[in-house]
Amino acid sequence: MNINNSNNGLGMGVNGSDKISDGQLVDAVTLLQLLFPEKCRPTVRWLRDQQKARRVPFRKIGRLIFFEPNEVREAWNKRFAVGQKSGGSL
Repeated sequence: MNINNSNNGLGMGVNGSDKISDGQLVDAVTLLQLLFPEKCRPTVRWLRDQQKARRVPFRKIGRLIFFEPNEVREAWNKRFAVGQKSGGSL
């Protein structure tokens, strides 16, 4: 899979022909490649810890684990969003 280096929000941009469609399931390594630039990509172990703590949505088929990249991105956007401070004056 060819992944270009353009950063698109939380994740990397994907070449048009390699774009993951809604509902497409991927393994842990592919998920990390799709969502993070190579220089700051977390480890598969970190992703498994997130999975174990139920901080990331996943599908278990038999003993295999799959992720839907758009669901993961949406969950992380909700969890790690930085909100505006309240009560302050401009």
